[in-house]
Amino acid sequence: MKITGILILACGLVAGQATQGFFWNMAIVIKGSRNQIALLPYIAKTYSVSFDVLINNLGNSSYNSIIHFTIGADNSVYGDRTPAVWLYGGIGFLICSAINGNKDKCYTDPIQRQVGVWYHIEISQSLTGNKIIFEFNINQETVYTIENIQAEQFEKVQVWAGDEYHDPLDGIISNIEVKT
Repeated sequence: MKITGILILACGLVAGQATQGFFWNMAIVIKGSRNQIALLPYIAKTYSVSFDVLINNLGNSSYNSIIHFTIGADNSVYGDRTPAVWLYGGIGFLICSAINGNKDKCYTDPIQRQVGVWYHIEISQSLTGNKIIFEFNINQETVYTIENIQAEQFEKVQVWAGDEYHDPLDGIISNIEVKT
């Protein structure tokens, strides 16, 4: 695995509430690797995760892991996927997260993704009125939204580039940013 860059912890104040952000300016080659790249103290009920991903090879596995935020396992308890992203079946992105009491609520992107193209991924849970809305965006286009009536804060969240449970994507992820 090749990792370049630095993890920066930033704190701020938004609307009278303390916020934390975790920002990476790094490129991670994830082909053949299953590496924990960070341990976050928590992910709050509202958060934003974004990163860029380059697919070098569509792979021959059903699930090619790109990035996985977990409280400890693949899919045992609520919070083990909070969130997790794969290239699914060599076609589109698969996003799973802890939503509405389902430890593995997933959305499968049906668009055929291309080798050699950078994609910008954004995953968020935000307060809209009195509802927490989970949203998945690809290249600034919203592809999936759902209200999460059981949003939770998760503690000691591991961040994996290519998780230890599935074949990793042959690709690169960069510009990882987490705000919570």
